[in-house]
This record gives sequence, structure tokens and C-alpha cells, in this order.
Amino acid sequence: MKIEFTRILLLGAATTACLGCGTTIAYAQESAAAAGETAQDDGLGEILVTARRTSERLQDVPVAVTAVGGEQLEALGIVQGQDLQRIAPSLTISPTVRGSASPQYGIRAQRAGTPTILIDPAVGVYFAEVGTSRAGGGNAVLHDLASVQILRGPQGTLFGRNTTGGAVLITPAAPTGDFAGYVQGQAGNLGLIDLEGMLNLPIGPTLSLRAAAKMTKRDGYTYNVLQNQRTDDIDSQSYRLSLRWAPNDVIESTTIGTYLRVRENGTGLKLGAVDTTVLAGVTAPLGPLLVADFNSQPRDFYSYNGAIALRNNQDIYGIQNITSIDLGGGFGVKNIIGYKDFKNDYCFNTAGSAVHVVAPCGTQTTEQFSDELQFTFSSDRIDLIGGLFYFRESGNDSNIQTQLAALAGINPANSPPPANRGFQDFDAVNTSYSLFFHAEVEAAEWLSFAGGIRFTHDDREVTWHNIDEVRVPAGTNNRVFRCRLSSVTNGSLDNTTPDRNLCSYSASTSFEEPTWDVSVKFKASDKMQAYFAHRHGYRSGGFPTSPNNVAVSSPFLPEKIDDIEFGLKTEFDLLGGPARFNAAAYYGWYTNIQRSTSGAVQLAPPPAAPVLVGLTTNASQGDIYGAELEFEWRPATNLDIRLNYARTETDYTRYTDIYAVAGVPTVVDISDIDFTFAPKHQFNGSLTYRLPVAESVGEPSITVSQYVQSSFGTSDTATANCGPNGLYRPCLTRNSRLPGYALTGIRAEWKRVMGSDVDLAVFVNNLFDKQYKTFSTNLQNVFGVRGDAVGAPRTAGFSLRYSFGASAD
Repeated sequence: MKIEFTRILLLGAATTACLGCGTTIAYAQESAAAAGETAQDDGLGEILVTARRTSERLQDVPVAVTAVGGEQLEALGIVQGQDLQRIAPSLTISPTVRGSASPQYGIRAQRAGTPTILIDPAVGVYFAEVGTSRAGGGNAVLHDLASVQILRGPQGTLFGRNTTGGAVLITPAAPTGDFAGYVQGQAGNLGLIDLEGMLNLPIGPTLSLRAAAKMTKRDGYTYNVLQNQRTDDIDSQSYRLSLRWAPNDVIESTTIGTYLRVRENGTGLKLGAVDTTVLAGVTAPLGPLLVADFNSQPRDFYSYNGAIALRNNQDIYGIQNITSIDLGGGFGVKNIIGYKDFKNDYCFNTAGSAVHVVAPCGTQTTEQFSDELQFTFSSDRIDLIGGLFYFRESGNDSNIQTQLAALAGINPANSPPPANRGFQDFDAVNTSYSLFFHAEVEAAEWLSFAGGIRFTHDDREVTWHNIDEVRVPAGTNNRVFRCRLSSVTNGSLDNTTPDRNLCSYSASTSFEEPTWDVSVKFKASDKMQAYFAHRHGYRSGGFPTSPNNVAVSSPFLPEKIDDIEFGLKTEFDLLGGPARFNAAAYYGWYTNIQRSTSGAVQLAPPPAAPVLVGLTTNASQGDIYGAELEFEWRPATNLDIRLNYARTETDYTRYTDIYAVAGVPTVVDISDIDFTFAPKHQFNGSLTYRLPVAESVGEPSITVSQYVQSSFGTSDTATANCGPNGLYRPCLTRNSRLPGYALTGIRAEWKRVMGSDVDLAVFVNNLFDKQYKTFSTNLQNVFGVRGDAVGAPRTAGFSLRYSFGASAD
């Protein structure tokens, strides 16, 4: 292996002694209502998690998991999904071309490359125990929460559906029997206005209602000069209504209704690179324009020349219910049912160029239904859980891509003929059934065994209606629509939109896979335990979004991972203060890895523009291994220090591709490609100091936080091997790696100001105004261009909160 685990663990343990490092290992101090049992305070606070679908002490669970409670989310300024990577090791979250409201989650170098319905995410996101296959509106739900938990590694049994990387569990605060509530306002630079509120009402002895809402608006920090539009803005609303019914000690039922509304402009991409090698080929007519565009891009880091105005509008409705029944004698039954309706109207520019390289505008609609029935049994030495799971998702994704069209004013004299358009349109249905069982047996006070298995059957169906527009004769404005999969031409339909039903091509497939986990836990004392775990994870196969012929419309295969993990969880006294140190080292063997690629297809002779097609392929084999360290220390009653560090290594052990040279197939070794969004080093930390003042003054505190990550790849085709003749085009994305960055935040908070029910806070994010990039769109191998997304500059503001009822206690 490239890493010596022992050396890393020793280095991490030594690092925890560095008081000046400042850290964050976030934890959840869930209430008894949220966690199902009463927490005991040991100086740092007991941590209760539901990583195995039941409430347990974090230190007792043979799983690498980090959790953070609702109060800590607020104290650390966690307001967007992307902020969560500042509280857990090995977690990456980045916006997509559709905006920060549609984030992509990655854990331990495993991440999906596209948000479409045809490919499943590698990381499962669960809201109140209901899995969410599409991460739209992910930022708007982070309010009035009980906890957020990050489970790392394949969850082969209990969160087993397609979660090869891990799971993010978002748990909203539950209705209680007390009258309570709060209102909060926040304002800051970039026009930030944030309003949030919660009201908890006990309707009767058995019924409680909790209503929560959050509305956030902020101007964009990037600026499209040509369109006079601010991008990377925030304009979201979230409404949640929860009703809890507990008629007795046997039955408890909670129903949650949600509505999320997003009206944002999305991510502004800036033209980051132009490859003249490609421009000399298929895009030759636009070569001078793209080079001129690159040279004329605004020098300001946050400004760019964009071909189109962007938009990202989302409406998401959801309703779900969790009902549990205590059958007595240790037996119980629980049902989790959920429905979600997702609509997205979007427009984005993939290159951040004044030239229409690829500029899709379209809609995505998805309906999702799931139901999980659990049966449980618990005794002094045995805990059992089993059940059935059903999931169905259906939807449509359609857009019109205007490709390689020059904007007037850049270089009108050299403008090419009017651009072609591509009509990408498909309907899809995904259905999944599974049966699972998990057991833990305590063989002795110091030894326990756990294991489980899940059998999953996935059905995938798709009907493509993809159509491309070409000019016949070339260079004229006479438009002909050609079916992408059959090459049938639908005649001359000048300036009209084609009938989608003229080009229907359907396909379906099924996949089945058993997944499992086994673990053994050694408990030296109540303060120290070690565990060993082995898991087998699976992510369903699917279909490409825009195949250009029947041959490449075949489904891609499921990806699978087998891993081993060693973990250590300890609590101890350090220089008179309580401390907690957890570590995990893992190694995973990965097969049929799903990777997103793109290519160009020339449907008509130049100067007609090529058509971009998106595919998902399977890489052969790869390994993922690394170590994670979590440390928390309270050296004094008014000082908390927390650390997280992750080292991640990735390797393709076998990965080849085939391309044609003068009609002869040529094999090229591309195993040097980086796993995308997998920085080798990640560190986050915080230091919280509570001012020693009289209780009548309140509770003033200062928190300084830090997030650091090393450089990371952003292209699944970034090989340095251009083939024996230099003609293997994917190697043109080899310069797509982005540099690492470090972000510092500070928050000063004054709770219970002068003994009142008012809290005040001021905050600064990205304190040193670091300029950094979050992701890239890499079309260098197709059109010779790359678009870069940039992170937020320094932001600052203040908040005012008033609590009443039980919330003020």
C-alpha cells in the first residue's frame, strides 16, 4: 500500500496535542425525544447516533460516524449543504452546474458525476429516515434540526440501497409536549437576509404540532458581464409541518410535510482554459473566437463573460410518516413511508464562455415513493432488525442544447453559420425491492459480533427521444431534425421544435445483488473499544443520458465495493480535562466503477458543429484506502478543542480504453486517472472559548474554525497518456486538477443577553478572503474548453434570535 497506516495513526495522535491547530469533530447531543434514550453527561456530553437504525452511544457503534447537533450546526455557521464538509472527515460536497441547491455528495472518494435520474448517487441522503435519490433543495432543509450524521463507508445492510460511499442522515427536530418557539433574523454583506422561525404547540395530551420555516436571500458573488446577471446567489424558502401522535406508550406516529422553493440563477462558470490542439480540429471555425474570448475574460476573479442568462428554479413537495409500535417482550414494528415530488427548471452554461459551447436549458421532473417495514427484537444480549423495502422513482429530463454559437460582438466578421441545437429528452422509471436482516450478539462483556445481509433487485427502464438539428446543405439556415439513435431524418422543419415521439427508443434492464456487513467489537473498558468490520456495497447500474447510437445505449453495470475497516474509539483524561479520540483505517476493493464521460459526434461535415453526448462507463478495478482521525478535548470548563483529519488514497489497478487509429482499434492504459473530488488531505477544526462571566450577564463565546483540503481532480478522463500516436483525445483534460485551499471562519455569540431570552451573534466566513475554485466542467477533449466554478469570497453578518416557551429554558 502507499500508506503505512500505523505511521499515519501515530502522526494523527501526535497532531492532537497541538493546541493551536483548532478543530472540529462535531457531535450530536440529541434529546431523549430525538434519540430515544436519555443522554448522560461525562464532561463532553454523551453522543447518541442512529447509524444502525436504533439509538446508540457513538462510542459503542462499530461504524465510522460523525454527528453534529442542531445547536452546533448554528454555532459553526452550517447553513448550506456544502458547509457540512467542515465537520466530518472524508466528506466532500460541491455545487453543480445547476447551482448550490443541487449539491453532489462524496464520501471516501466515492461520488456520482451527474444529477440525472439515470444514475444513482454513491452517497445516500436521508431526511427523517426517508432516502432521497435526488439532492435538489439540499441547502434549504438545514434548519430546526435535531442532528446531522455522516456515516462513512458502504452501508451494505441497514442503509443498503446503492450507498457504496456512505450516508448522510438529516434528522429534523421532533414535536414535543411543550409550548416552545423562536424567531431569528440574519443580515450580512451581499444583501444577505435570512428569516427563520419555529413554533411547537401541544394540541392535547397525545398530539403535538411543530411548524418551522426558513427564507434566505443573498445576491450572487459572481457576475456575468454580458448578461448583467449576478450568479451564485441564494433565494430559497423552506416550510415544514410535523405532527406527532402518541396515544400511549405503545404507539407513536409522526407525519412530516415539506415544501421547498428555490428561485436562483445557479453557478456562474468562468472560462478557465482553451486548448488550441482541439480548436484546430472539430471546432476550427470557432477557434479564433474562443481564444479571443479567453483573452478578453474579465480580470476580476468573480466576473466572467457568459453566453446566456442562467436560472435554477426548483419546487419540491414531500410528505412522509414514521409509525412505530412496541409489541412488548422486546418486539417492535416500524413503518417508514415517503413521497416526494421534484420539479427543476434550469439553464446553465457549461464553459463560462461568451460563445455557446454547450448551453442546455430544460426541465427535470421526478416523483419518488418509498416504504420500509422494519421488525425489531431486543434483549440483554441480542438485538435483531429485519424488514422489507420498496422504492419507485419516475420522471423526465429534457433540455435544448445550443452548441458552438458565437455571440455577436466578440468577432462578428469570423462568426460561423447559425448554431445547431440538440434536443435531449428521456423518460425513466427506477424500481427497487429489497429484503434485509441484521443482528448483534454480545458473546461476553468484552466481545460482541454483528452482521447483516440485504438482497436487492433493481429494475431500470428508459425511453429516449433525443434529436439533433443539422443544416442541409451545410452552412445554410435550412434545419433538418435527425434522430440520434436511429439516424432517421424528419425532414426540413425550419425554426420549429420537433415532435419528440418521432424518435422514441426504449430499453430496460434488471440487476440483483446481495450486500452484507460483518463486524467484531472488542471492549477493553467503558472508555475504550476496538472493532474490525468487513462490508460489501453495491450501486445499481443504469443507462447513459444521451447515447449517439444504439451500440452505446447499452446499460452500464453496477459498481461494487468490498472493504475492511479497523476502528478505535477511546475516552480519557488529558491534563485534567476530558478527551475523546476516535480513529478508523480502511481499505476498499472497487470493481466496475461508474464514471461519467463525454464525447463529440460529427453528424454533418464541417463547418457544422459536433454534438456533445454524455455517457457513463465502467472502469475496471480500483482501490480506495485511508485513515480518519477525530479528536475532542476540553482542557478547561470554558474551552473546547476539536480536530478532524482524513488521508485518502485512490488507485485504478486496471483501467483501459480503446480508440481507433486509421480504423484499427488501439488499447490505451488510463489507470493514472485521478478519482475525482478526492483530496488526499482534509482537515477541519474549531476552537470555542466561552468567556468566564457571571450567569446574569449571559453566555458569550467565540468560535474559530478552519477547513483545509489539498488539490483534487475534477475530470473522470484526465489521463496523461495520449496513446502511442498522441491521438487519444481524453488526455486533453489532464490539466483539470484544481489547487487546494484553506478557509477560516469566526463567530462571536452572546446567548441570553443580560439574562434575557435574546441571543446575538456576529460572523465572518472565509476570513482571509481566499480565492479558490470548487469544481470544473471539462470539455477540453470535445470542444477545447474548461469552465471553472469559484467559491464564495469573504462574507460577514450578524444574527438576532428570540426564544420563548421551552426553547428559552
